[in-house]
This record gives sequence, structure tokens and C-alpha cells, in this order.
Amino acid sequence: LVIDGQQRLKTLQFFKGGIFNPKDGDKTQKVFKLSRVESKQFDGLTYKDLSDSDRRSFDDYVIHATIVKQDKPTNDDTSIYHIFERLNTTGQRLSAQEIRVAVYRGHLLELLEELNGNSEWRQIFGKPHPRLKDRELILRFLAFYADAKSYERPQEEFLSKFAAKNRNSKPEQLEAFRKTFCTTINLIYDCLGRAAFRPERTFNAAVFDSVMVAVARRLDRGRISQPDQVKIAYHRLMKNKRYILAFSGPTADK
Repeated sequence: LVIDGQQRLKTLQFFKGGIFNPKDGDKTQKVFKLSRVESKQFDGLTYKDLSDSDRRSFDDYVIHATIVKQDKPTNDDTSIYHIFERLNTTGQRLSAQEIRVAVYRGHLLELLEELNGNSEWRQIFGKPHPRLKDRELILRFLAFYADAKSYERPQEEFLSKFAAKNRNSKPEQLEAFRKTFCTTINLIYDCLGRAAFRPERTFNAAVFDSVMVAVARRLDRGRISQPDQVKIAYHRLMKNKRYILAFSGPTADK
């Protein structure tokens, strides 16, 4: 796994192969010619255009690499996330979910992208978030719904471990996740509309976590025959002083 430097390695690969970013079946593939290079004598040249000596120098050049091995914990690869996070210091810093997209690419994150287009979810959350906060909320729901017993602070690492563990889940598991999220969010939208998860005016992630997981687990036991009771129970919960204290203060504690 290449944590940092993939673009540079791909550039070398494309140059030597002669085609920039080759794709199967693409008839408009772009020949890779050097441009705006420091040594002007190489401007406009392809790999095949190089002299024999320059080609040998290119082929024999040493690429230095640092190889990282995670000793502990032995059952995950969270070091990749942490190294990526620490390298992420220039320009606009990536959000936690943007790093997960880079590090844990797979079927689970593809599912999050799909579920993020759910029409009821879009009505509740609003416009797609440029830093993927809406996708992270769906990940939070799935992680707490499926694996709350293993929760430990920090929450960011709990979510990353869940994303790593389930990155390429089997189709039947992904389908179960899809069905659970869609059934739950659709019911909540039908009962509460766009006001869902907004104890005041702004969207509250802790309210989202707790209400979504609770409703999903109730639905696991069977259909809710009186949806209007969900609305009554929700508004009663929003007036509960202990619950208000729980979602108003620090929300990373168990």
C-alpha cells in the first residue's frame, strides 16, 4: 500500500508506458510527452524519444522509500490512517472522512456514497456536504448499529476501524446495511419531516446517532404499526432533561 507518493509513482509508470493515465477501451489516449521540464532539451520528448544513455539513466535511477510495519495492534491497520493524517499538513487539511475515502476505499465506502443520495436523507440533512460530513454520519449510524459494544474513544478511530473491517464486506452484509439505513431514515422522515435530529435549529449528530440506532433496533423486531407514536415519543424525548444534557455536552464518552 502506498500511503504517500502514488501520484509520483504513477507519473513514472505512465511516462515509461508512453500513455498518460491509460484506460481500457479508450481510443483517445494521450501520448505522454514531457513538458515544462527544467532541462529544456527534454521538452516534448516521450520515453522512446530519449537517447540510449538517458533511457538507461532513467531506468537505473533509485527511488527511495520508507517501509512502515505496524507491530501493534495486530488486528487492524490503523497506523495507515494515522500516518496519512500526519502527512496531511499542507494546503487544505483533509477531513477525517476524506482520509478514510483515501485509505479504506472499497465496497463499504461505495455504499455510503450511494446511501448519501437517498431522497429522504437529503431532505433531512440538506445539500451534500463538501467535506463529506453527511457520509460520515451514515458511517456513524452503521458503526453504532452494528458494533456499539466495541466502542472506545476516540470516536474518529472507532469509525476508521469499522471502515477498515468492513471495507469489502460480502454483498449480503452490504445489502443488510442498505436496507437498515433506508428503512430507518424513510420512517423517520415520514414521521418527523425535515425537523428530524434538530432539537433546536441545527442538525445535532448525537441526536442523529441515538434516535437512528434506537429506531433501527426497534424495526429489527418488526414493523411499527402506529408511526404517529414515533413522533410523540420523539418530542417527549427532546424535552427530557437527562437526554438534553447528554447531547448538549461532550458526546464522545460512552
